[in-house]
Amino acid sequence: MHDVFRTNAEALANEFARRFSSLADKISPPKSRADVLAGQIKAALAEFGELVGDKQRRADSVIARRPGIALISAFAVGVAVGYCLRDQVK
Repeated sequence: MHDVFRTNAEALANEFARRFSSLADKISPPKSRADVLAGQIKAALAEFGELVGDKQRRADSVIARRPGIALISAFAVGVAVGYCLRDQVK
């Protein structure tokens, strides 16, 4: 009984392996397209990271040159956001 079960299980496993390997061969072109798309996304994210880094450095230099104005601006933005949120709660 166990030998029959083992033989059937091995045959089933071999059949699955054969079918999935042929299926994987058919699916490989979309995988290469996915790799190309992933490369494009990585390049776009790298470019976006450089842009954000440039903007961060520029903001840091503006704040370092004029800390008082930066503090007053931050306070004004905080008051404006608080006022807008207060009106939405009512």
